[in-house]
Amino acid sequence: MATHDYDLANQSGASFRTDLNNALSAIATNNSNSSAPSTTFASQYFADTSASIMKLRNTSNNAYVNLFSLAGGPAFTADGTINGVNIGKGNNSITACTALGQNALDGSNSGANNTAIGFDALTDNTSGGGNTAVGFTALGNNTTGASNTAMGQNSLVTNTTGSSNSAYGLQSMFSNTSGDFNVGLGRNALYNNSTASNNTACGYNSLLSNTTGTQNVSVGAFALDANTTANNNSAFGYGALGANTTGTQNTAVGQALVSNTTANNNTAVGYLALNVNTTGTENTALGSAAIDANTTGNYLVGLGVHALSSNTSGINNVAVGRYALGANTTASNNTAMGYHAALTNTTGTENVAIGANALVTNSTGSANTAVGMGALQQNTTASNNTALGRSALLNNTTGTQNTGIGRLALQENTTASNNSAVGYQALRENTTGSENIGIGVSALLNNTTGTNNTAVGVSCLISNTTANDNTGVGRSVLGSNTTGSQNTGVGYNVLTSNGTASNNTAMGYVSMDGNTTGANNAAFGHNALGSNTTGGTNCAFGQNAGANITTGNNNTAIGNTALVIATTASGQTACGMQALHSATTGTNNSALGVNSLYDMTTGSNNIGIGVSAGRSSSPSGTITTGSNQICIGNNSHTDAFIKIALTVTSDERDKTDIQDITTGLDFVNQLKPKSFWFKKDRDTDVKHGDKRLGFIAQDILALEGSDPVIIDSKDSENLKYKGEHLVPILVNAIKELSVKVTALELG
Repeated sequence: MATHDYDLANQSGASFRTDLNNALSAIATNNSNSSAPSTTFASQYFADTSASIMKLRNTSNNAYVNLFSLAGGPAFTADGTINGVNIGKGNNSITACTALGQNALDGSNSGANNTAIGFDALTDNTSGGGNTAVGFTALGNNTTGASNTAMGQNSLVTNTTGSSNSAYGLQSMFSNTSGDFNVGLGRNALYNNSTASNNTACGYNSLLSNTTGTQNVSVGAFALDANTTANNNSAFGYGALGANTTGTQNTAVGQALVSNTTANNNTAVGYLALNVNTTGTENTALGSAAIDANTTGNYLVGLGVHALSSNTSGINNVAVGRYALGANTTASNNTAMGYHAALTNTTGTENVAIGANALVTNSTGSANTAVGMGALQQNTTASNNTALGRSALLNNTTGTQNTGIGRLALQENTTASNNSAVGYQALRENTTGSENIGIGVSALLNNTTGTNNTAVGVSCLISNTTANDNTGVGRSVLGSNTTGSQNTGVGYNVLTSNGTASNNTAMGYVSMDGNTTGANNAAFGHNALGSNTTGGTNCAFGQNAGANITTGNNNTAIGNTALVIATTASGQTACGMQALHSATTGTNNSALGVNSLYDMTTGSNNIGIGVSAGRSSSPSGTITTGSNQICIGNNSHTDAFIKIALTVTSDERDKTDIQDITTGLDFVNQLKPKSFWFKKDRDTDVKHGDKRLGFIAQDILALEGSDPVIIDSKDSENLKYKGEHLVPILVNAIKELSVKVTALELG
């Protein structure tokens, strides 16, 4: 270390070199010495080892300026000042404290871990610790408050005992005294807050007027700036909840709820959401301008741009989707979900619209339910309609009490009421027809003005247009019916070809499926009257009963396959399984009993009563083409009982070719009365029934010759005795005996 006068004398080389080296050493060591250089220059450095200070000669070369300590610290003692500015640990030099600024941390401080930067920063602090103050008078009045952060002029300036507060920005949390756990970010944020705690404000004038309101959150310029004592509000966005004073538990995101004053429990997310709401409570708005006209309405939910945007005082409405319930004003208890759902509804109440354009034109209609895109789209004033499915009841305007479930169900319905359609395209074309029921895909699809029809099943009554009072249950039942009325069909493909015929009733798989114009028929059973086309007034009960009748009329078939082969026959009555089974074209036959008149084909006006009556095992034998015959029972019967005798007509006016008979006593004398039992059958001698008295048909036939009357020999395998024809012969025989007796008496 050395100093030098920097005047190199004219001297010998060795001395000159030594003098020069000394001068250079002085320069290299900044004139380091315990005393100042004897020769000085302006701007000359001097390392004063005595004071351990680096000094700089002033430009006037008349004094030194202290720069810093030779150890690397400032050129003043600990907690010193520069031009009145405190630099150090502050008053009392508390551990881990930092002070920089005039009057910064200059009070009777005992609090540790404080940082004060700026004029009067933490100037009154006494025992508060862990505070950070940056800015003019930041935390200036703080005494015992701890763990506060203030950055900005006058931020937290009046805070005394409040702790764990954070203030960032000019005058942020200016009035806070004892409030804790608050955050203010932005000029004037939480400016008037004094004792309230747990508030967060971010933005210019955010929560500006809050005094004692707690647990509020505001983010954005002027957000919640009028709030005073209200609690638990959250505002995010410019002016959000800007007018709120005492309303609590509100949430606003975006320039939302800006007019709310005292209302509680509202949630608004989106630009102008719940914009003019003042006292309406428990509302939820999500979307730009959602519920933006509401003032006093309560319990509203609007999700979507302009959802419920016209609502003023209506309550209990729910709107989800762009412009959903957009025109609703005072109506209540509506629910709309989907783009433009219930868009034009104004005063209609208790409506439900789910799907884009559902109930889009409804204005005053109430208690409607529309679920599906375009459901009840054209409805205006009609009420009590239910539409579920895309375009269900699409064009309904004033029709009421309709139910359409399924895509396009009751799509074209306009003014008709009391219709029910369930299934894709069910009652799709119906316009003014009322009180119809269509259940199943395409059920009553083409019905327009027909009323009181019921169709249950896929394509049931699909072609019906204007016909009324039809009932169809089953797939394709009455599928071709257009104008036929008062028909009833139950079962798969029943009456499927019926077009214009009326008053038919069919029940059973494919029963009457071929009927076209035949009317007044009734068929019950699998394929009953299955081939009937134009035949009318037929009745068939049982599987395949009357199955092949086509044009025959006035037939009755009761029993499995009864009258099954007949096609054009009319006036037939068959009751019993396979009764009149083989009849084809015969007319006016009546068969009662299983297999009764089974073999009869073309005969007419026959009557068969009993099991297998008119067959080979019956008294009549097999009746096929014969007519006007009556057969009662079969050969297994042993007795016939009746309380009174049969009365037989014998009117002369009913007879012709009347002649006297001469057959008498001689014929009677040749009769051979016998006793006998009937056989069980011809192949056995087993007796059947009781012992009987009578005649043998062959004996009498031999007496009668070629023109038998008493014996019916038309069926040689089944000779029949007609006892009433023996009576006249017996009368003649008695007469002959009477003559002889008289003669004997006269002697």
